[in-house]
Amino acid sequence: MADNSGYPSKQMKVSLARRQAQNKSLQQQNEQLKLENEKLKKENYAIKLQEFKTICSSCHMRAENACLGTEIQRLYAGAAKQETEAQPEEVELPFPPTAVSQEGAPLNQDEPAPSM
Repeated sequence: MADNSGYPSKQMKVSLARRQAQNKSLQQQNEQLKLENEKLKKENYAIKLQEFKTICSSCHMRAENACLGTEIQRLYAGAAKQETEAQPEEVELPFPPTAVSQEGAPLNQDEPAPSM
């Protein structure tokens, strides 16, 4: 390397040593900044959480109350619909109902029912 760069070998070694020391120093600074960043993120999250708990608790209750009110309306509507379906209107059948004997066999409507 020293032959191609134009620097004498001793100067190249000193230059590489300085660069390595500088890189090591930058890596240490980077690690310290990462730790500080994580600490600040946690602190920021804690502050936002505390703010949310104090300010938005009433907002949260209002929103939950609105959701529950909507759910109650939906349930009442469903119950009313089931109630109207449970009471069918009388419908005229297109054919007369078939009479059934006591044994459960259908009776011929042309013949009179057996007397007992």
